[in-house]
Amino acid sequence: MEMIHERIDFLNQVAFFNERKGLAQAIVYVEKKTGIKLPTEFKVTLMPSYKIGHNEVTLGRIHTYYFFGLEIHGIVNYQAFENKKTLKLFFTQMEGLEREDLAFWLREIDDIPVK
Repeated sequence: MEMIHERIDFLNQVAFFNERKGLAQAIVYVEKKTGIKLPTEFKVTLMPSYKIGHNEVTLGRIHTYYFFGLEIHGIVNYQAFENKKTLKLFFTQMEGLEREDLAFWLREIDDIPVK
């Protein structure tokens, strides 16, 4: 468990993660699950944020991992995914998401550049 906290602390020293509290923890969880750590240098792709009422949604890609961020009342909760397929599965399993909204999010996920 100590190594996990050290890894989270290490990633939080990178400006991208430092500005997104909780994202490092989500990424470390996926690293542990897959056994694949982010390389020392990695590419980040951020999609434009989406305002939904008072909430904001962020989608992005870090190296080969994908992430979803939901800001509610100024607090952002992040979830990381090992690949595009698992991110899409997350959306398809959301309760109460209308069919048209699901189609929108799946298209947005497909639009996240890979390179």
